[in-house]
Amino acid sequence: MPVLFNFHLTPLIAMLTPFSFFLMIVMYIYLLTFAYIQCAREQGLGAVINSIWVFATVLTQSSYK
Repeated sequence: MPVLFNFHLTPLIAMLTPFSFFLMIVMYIYLLTFAYIQCAREQGLGAVINSIWVFATVLTQSSYK
């Protein structure tokens, strides 16, 4: 029975894996956007632009190393 159950489940897992990966990326983007909206509400838009600028600067600096 476990072998049969595993055989039936394998194609389903193989089908769901790319979808779950895509879902994870979407959730991550959504959470980042939500965090930035919250930051804009509390500190104003300048703080959001500043944090994005810092993040972009850090990314470009780390890629050059």
